[in-house]
Amino acid sequence: MFLQAHQVTLTRDVAEMADGIASRHPQFRNLSATPSRGWRYVYNRVAIGSARLGTSYATQLRYASTGSEDIVVSGAFSGRETMSARGESRSLSDMPAFCPLFPIAGEVERCEFWTLRLARPRLLAALEALDQPPAFDAVIERNWLRALPNSPKLRHFLFHLFHHIEEFGPPVGGEARAMEELIYAHAARTLVIEDNAPAAAPNPAAFRRCADFIEANLGEALSVMEVAGAAHLSLRGTQALFQRHAGISITGYILRRRLLRARELLAAPAPPDSITDLALAMGFNQPGYFTRRYRAAFGETPQETLRRGR
Repeated sequence: MFLQAHQVTLTRDVAEMADGIASRHPQFRNLSATPSRGWRYVYNRVAIGSARLGTSYATQLRYASTGSEDIVVSGAFSGRETMSARGESRSLSDMPAFCPLFPIAGEVERCEFWTLRLARPRLLAALEALDQPPAFDAVIERNWLRALPNSPKLRHFLFHLFHHIEEFGPPVGGEARAMEELIYAHAARTLVIEDNAPAAAPNPAAFRRCADFIEANLGEALSVMEVAGAAHLSLRGTQALFQRHAGISITGYILRRRLLRARELLAAPAPPDSITDLALAMGFNQPGYFTRRYRAAFGETPQETLRRGR
């Protein structure tokens, strides 16, 4: 079994077995386990930064758990482990699958499996680096113990990682930090559903929600993820939405609306006294940049628009 040389626990003691399972699945901190006659449990683990990798072998035991902490990705080398929750029963597959975040009960007949335990903050950061909404709990709840679209890539990566550790030992120093980043990046990529929005649907209501949100927050430091959240879509789906309805990217649309609003204010009966204050109010941190973009859009500077209005 992979990782056998690292922190092996071979036990026939129920308490030690419960500790091992709780280490493998942090959801199992309130664990009850009932082994059958002839049961056996082996647990191996190794840490790479905040990621915890492990392999286990178990026979003839039942368990139940409550609560959730870190995120756990599991897969089966062989055998069978069945988990039940919320009226559903699913079997652990040989593909990487995210364990449920809610209380579950399980039964192992004879199974050799591997696990990857991830710190939630690090996984959230990796998802944000991919420009994905951090609210991924719903994805796990809907797809628990089911292979997600990018699972084969994660499986391939972990397969080679386990073999690397078995042959050379766990990485240290800079190699360990780089490997930790790769682990989280691959896990986050697996959670990304390629397109949460129907590509062909115009969805004008979602675009209107985005447009209204932008108009209400023109002076704020808007991010494309906040706009996508207003549409209740993925970033990719929201970008496609703006291309269909406005023929421009989200950031391009925000810039255009800020410039148009600034032009309206400059031409109003009571225009602002300060161009700098107007630029800041419209979300431009650098007045010089505001002037350049304004001139490129309208063929004149903000000062010229202001003088003409007076």
